[in-house]
Amino acid sequence: MKRALWVILLILLLVIPASAAKIYDIWEGFQSGELTPYLDGQVGLQEYSSGAKTMENFFPREQGPVSNRSGFRYVAETKTSAKQSRIIPFEFSTTQAYIIELGDLYARFFANEGQIQDPDANTLLLIHANEPDATAGTSIIDTSSTGRILTAVANAQTDESKKQFGNASFKTDGTGDWLTVPNSADFDFSGGTFTYESWAWNDLTGGGAQRLYSQAKDGATSDYIEVNVISDGTITVQVNNTSSSVVTVVSTAGAFVASTWQHVAVVENGNDWFIFVSGVDKADTGNSDTSRLASDANEVVIGGFNTGSGITAGWNGWQDEIRVSDVARYTANFVPQTVEHGNAGASPYEIVTTYIEADLARLQFTQSGDTMYIVHPDYPPRTLTRTGHANWTIADLDIMDGLFYSTDEISGSTVSAGTYNEANLIDNDLTTVGHTPNTTGDDSGDYYQFVFAAAVDLAKIRIYVAGGAVQANFKVQVDPDSDQTHDNYEDVTGATVTMADQGIGWIEIEWEKSDYTNASQDWRLTYTSNAITAGNINQIETYSVSYPSSWGVGSFPSSIVFFENRLWFAYFQTLWASASGDYNNLRIGSEVTDAMEYTIGSDKVNTIQWLSSGNILVAGTAGGEYKISASNVDQAITPLNLRIVKQSSYGSEPQMPVQVRDVVLYLQRNGRKIREFTYEFQRDLYVSPDLTLLAEHVTESRIKSMAYQAEPFSILWAVRNDGDIAAMTYRREQGSVGWSRHTTDGDFEYVAVIPSIDQGNDYDELWAIVKRTINGSVVRNIELLQPVFSRTGSIEDAFIVDSGFTYDGVPATAMSGLSALEGEEVSVLADGISVGATGCSSAQCTVSSGAITLDTAASKVHIGMPYISILQTMRYSANSSAGTVQGRKKRINQAVFRLLNTKQFKFGNNTTTLNEHTFDSLFSGDWRLELPKDHNLEGYVVIKNDQPLPITVIAIMPEVNIP
Repeated sequence: MKRALWVILLILLLVIPASAAKIYDIWEGFQSGELTPYLDGQVGLQEYSSGAKTMENFFPREQGPVSNRSGFRYVAETKTSAKQSRIIPFEFSTTQAYIIELGDLYARFFANEGQIQDPDANTLLLIHANEPDATAGTSIIDTSSTGRILTAVANAQTDESKKQFGNASFKTDGTGDWLTVPNSADFDFSGGTFTYESWAWNDLTGGGAQRLYSQAKDGATSDYIEVNVISDGTITVQVNNTSSSVVTVVSTAGAFVASTWQHVAVVENGNDWFIFVSGVDKADTGNSDTSRLASDANEVVIGGFNTGSGITAGWNGWQDEIRVSDVARYTANFVPQTVEHGNAGASPYEIVTTYIEADLARLQFTQSGDTMYIVHPDYPPRTLTRTGHANWTIADLDIMDGLFYSTDEISGSTVSAGTYNEANLIDNDLTTVGHTPNTTGDDSGDYYQFVFAAAVDLAKIRIYVAGGAVQANFKVQVDPDSDQTHDNYEDVTGATVTMADQGIGWIEIEWEKSDYTNASQDWRLTYTSNAITAGNINQIETYSVSYPSSWGVGSFPSSIVFFENRLWFAYFQTLWASASGDYNNLRIGSEVTDAMEYTIGSDKVNTIQWLSSGNILVAGTAGGEYKISASNVDQAITPLNLRIVKQSSYGSEPQMPVQVRDVVLYLQRNGRKIREFTYEFQRDLYVSPDLTLLAEHVTESRIKSMAYQAEPFSILWAVRNDGDIAAMTYRREQGSVGWSRHTTDGDFEYVAVIPSIDQGNDYDELWAIVKRTINGSVVRNIELLQPVFSRTGSIEDAFIVDSGFTYDGVPATAMSGLSALEGEEVSVLADGISVGATGCSSAQCTVSSGAITLDTAASKVHIGMPYISILQTMRYSANSSAGTVQGRKKRINQAVFRLLNTKQFKFGNNTTTLNEHTFDSLFSGDWRLELPKDHNLEGYVVIKNDQPLPITVIAIMPEVNIP
């Protein structure tokens, strides 16, 4: 009997299948990003467990979690949507940075997250005060066309805690701090029209008169204008002029309300004066005296009182959007602006260039201070110079390549003491072609000048003082009619140099022909002084604008960079380096500070594609990567020690590389691989590992534009030829290299990064040109990536739409100003709630006549084009007692999702069959969900987000059944 039972039991064990094994596992991070399909079976690879099959519009954080990307905000359409444009960064400092839109024969400019408008000619001063918190000194910016240098005194600074618009406002505490604006003839308001305006906040507890604005004539204590607010809320304007009567305008008491923002405008219009508070006229006075401060008026003071003999403190509060104009902007009640001051009805500020659409991709550039140097093989090197927020110029870079003429150490030329207006410089008989001595004149004594023929395009004169002490002025003058009559010569602006006790050495005078009107006439060098001290001048050198003989159309430099206080150029296989500290000087010599020229020797044609400077100078060529240094690495490069050594042989595309800390990221020849030029200590060599090795598919369509965003996530953004972006989260020292793909309803074309003024040093702005089809027409937009949703943020602030707009105001249902999205179905987040088709009065939230209408009023609304974020894990992999689970049927019954600040998402084990879960509010923590039932061979988990809501996935803990 017992034996029979054992037999039956054995039969049952053989016939009835064992129950499924359960495995509880974890995907603990995704920092390796999206992996190539070629790694689908490499389960033993370390990156396999931290990678993903799909990471689209998600990005891996350095620590391992993934978040959906934020959206791109619409800024402006490019000038000509039918043609490609390119954007490049211009960074003067972390508080003054610009994006430049280069298009077909033009350049436009962007700053402070907006487009710079063509200046309103009547705006003399415009202060947004958007610089980061506590900015003082000269870093507070005047954004008018003049770009005046402002000086914040003592505690005067920007303050992010209180503002009307933008990122911050201007704060003074009334105890010795104010903002000064240099005197200018622009501030001569004797014409009878003037407007001062600002948004102001003050609790009026300081007592007495607090000054918003003042200005006084030099040394005249009773010659001034001041705008005051008294403790009872009365606003007074007083104009004292000793040569005429006194103008005093007083508002009603209580016109200024304590502890609230209000717009204050003081206007003079001929004989009429106005004081407007929040657009309402509180006082007006007729007066026959229109005389105002003259052009010798003292500096303007914001937040203080300029008495003419000194400045006293005034304003204990805040001001925002400060504007001074030489026109009467308001003469009747009006509605104050609801956004920062622009120039209503103005067009974008623009300058003309010579670069056509086909040139843009090959432009390379470098920058020093307010000047950018641009090269292209078909054009002479050029400079793009900023002299104001809306004041830019582009010009050819004058290169001096060798001497035009030298006096060849004339030893007998002595400058004698005397009182001549023009002294004897050269008393030899100069018969060299192009130089003629001039002895005409009526001054006492002999009179000679160094006269140059009109054909000479002078750029620089160098004068060598061989001994003694010379105190004098050298100046360059132009003969208007070339009759060489010295009385007719005119001074060249900026071409004068003063010698004060000059010892042995060179002095220089430098200028451009454009500095004077009669550029085609003769010119001369003269020496003027009323007290000449004897000394010897042994040599005079004159330089003309002349490029190296090998430069020309098609062979101008194609690469450029600054390194060790020299400006380096490259074309084909040749390098040129300027004289040290003299970027225009390519005069080749053997002195350590002289310019240099060097041709890379190679058995193959090895065109230099780019230059990059860091600890060393690197040249990327079509056939390899070169280290350029001194023969002794601890020395600076000179003509005597230049050494160029090949480090690798991968070759490069003609695209500017990206400097990331101490490494260079460059695009390999053919445009599919991004390599990292980095030093390998063991081999004492620079190597170039392939950063796309584990994700080669993400760059398969080739890369056309790259930009590095250091903060907050250290991401390299690489635009592909197919219009998508491949993004690499890059923190090499921590072993973090993870790729993701980013798509939009359109094609990305170019990207550029500048530091954010609004976000401070903790954020870099990624700008993009995006080609879209809107309402059936192709447009190209300039768009700005918004900050990723903050861990401590409010759901209302989540910006997860593309080409988007934001409404922030009183609750409303009508959302207008959406003409850039005309005819498009948009995604809407209204007060933190995703609005679907049922949330819009217009069908499916489609923009019509530039507007949509919400069913429910909302105060903060984000509107834009939707995009979908997808995260798909790698095939589930684990070992069981029966071996690997790869290739075996399995089912993930449920999973615990560890989330951060997540509102809604879809999930499943493939991309087509998904469940949806919505939290009541932002959720952070673990949440167990049952997945759709499906036995398969892969064991994927898929997360999808198609709503304008944030999601961060920290980890996924699956429960896996294996039959």
